[in-house]
Amino acid sequence: MEDQTLMDNAMEDMRVTDRMKSMLAEIAKWAKLLSIIGFIGIGFLVLAGISVGAMFAFMGDALGEGAGIGGGFLTLLYLLMALLYFFPVLYLYQFAAGTQKALASGSETHIEMAFEALRKHYRFLGILMIIILSLYALLIVIAIVGGGMGLGASLFQ
Repeated sequence: MEDQTLMDNAMEDMRVTDRMKSMLAEIAKWAKLLSIIGFIGIGFLVLAGISVGAMFAFMGDALGEGAGIGGGFLTLLYLLMALLYFFPVLYLYQFAAGTQKALASGSETHIEMAFEALRKHYRFLGILMIIILSLYALLIVIAIVGGGMGLGASLFQ
C-alpha cells in the first residue's frame, strides 16, 4: 500500500520528454508492423485449416471415412490456433494505433487506451505462457509415470 502511494506521488511529477515521444512513435510503428504481419499470419492459418480439411475430405473418399474425420480435427485445430493468436495481435494493433493517435493529438485519453491495450496484450500472453508451461509440466509427469510403469512391467516379465 505504501509503495503504491510512493509510486503515485512520483508519477505526478513525471513528464513526457520529446525523446520519450520519439521513442513511443518508433515503438508504435514497429508494433503496427508486427500486428499487421500477425493478422496476415492469422489469415494464412485460417486458409491452411480450410485447405487441410478439404484435402482430408477428398482423401476420405479414397481412403475411407477415417481420413475425413482427421481433416475435420485438423481444421478445428488450425482455426482454434488462429482464434488464440487473434487477441494478442488485436491488442498490439490497438496499442500501436492508439499511441499514434495520442502522439498526433496530445490526447491523454488515447494514450491511456493505448496502454490499456498493451496491458491486455501482455496479460493475455502471460496467462497463455502459464497455461503452456503447466501443460508441459503435466506431460513431463505423465511421461515419467508412463515410463516408470513400462519399466516396471518389463522387470516383472
